[in-house]
Amino acid sequence: LLALAGTVLPGPLTVLALIAALASVGLGLAALADCAGRIRERRRFQAELPQVLTAMAPVFYLYWSAPARSAHQITMWLPHLERLGVPFAIVVRTGENFRQAIAATSHPVILRRSLTDLEDLIVPSVRGVFYVNNAMLNTHMVRYSSLTHIQLLHGESDKAASATQVMRMYDRDFVAGQAAIDRFARAGID
Repeated sequence: LLALAGTVLPGPLTVLALIAALASVGLGLAALADCAGRIRERRRFQAELPQVLTAMAPVFYLYWSAPARSAHQITMWLPHLERLGVPFAIVVRTGENFRQAIAATSHPVILRRSLTDLEDLIVPSVRGVFYVNNAMLNTHMVRYSSLTHIQLLHGESDKAASATQVMRMYDRDFVAGQAAIDRFARAGID
């Protein structure tokens, strides 16, 4: 390498080029080692999660998947869910939602990126799941029919999302009052 560099670059530049090349190799190796360490840590976490959740004994999950800067969807419900006085965790599906949730609460926040990742959440203590929006990924959690699925939404209005047929997939739909009940009735939703 030094001989090759010497034919292209004059004296001091050859040494600098060699140092730069060795530094790049060193940084690359450090990055690979870091990546391998993160993979090992993720696998260890994945293997231990069911035992950790069993020991924690959450009674329910607050499930949330939403665009960036939507933390208000969960923060408005946290004080009410905390008053239930039982252990629970927040389940999110994206890194951005994870960062928003951990900034908003001291409750455990669990990032589950894939459909199969959700299976580790089903431990004996869990009885239900609360949802705060009609995100498409809610269907991934609703498939666990042994749990009670409760839609809370994050606001009340006459927009279509407030009384969509999607609401039928939940076991319970909590609404703000008679206007919402009437809106659901007009949409054919009990």
